Amino acid sequence: MQKVVSVSDLRQNAAKLLGEVQGNHDPCLILSRSRPVAVLMSATAFEEMQERLRRLEEAELLRVVEEGEAEFRAGKARRLRSLKDLR
Repeated sequence: MQKVVSVSDLRQNAAKLLGEVQGNHDPCLILSRSRPVAVLMSATAFEEMQERLRRLEEAELLRVVEEGEAEFRAGKARRLRSLKDLR
């Protein structure tokens, strides 16, 4: 379960919270005036998240390129004089 702490708690217990997120890799939601303002997470968890995001973005890009190539092969492509013609 995600831990939620206030900015005040973060100030008072920063070292403890850092140890917790490094130990269990669960992010900690930081609130200011009962509103989410930040997330504290371990560097390892952050790097893993970034890598998963990169892979998802790459997969989506490959899907779009494959779709475009299929449209081109099917004769659905059109010539553009400039990028403005895309609008």
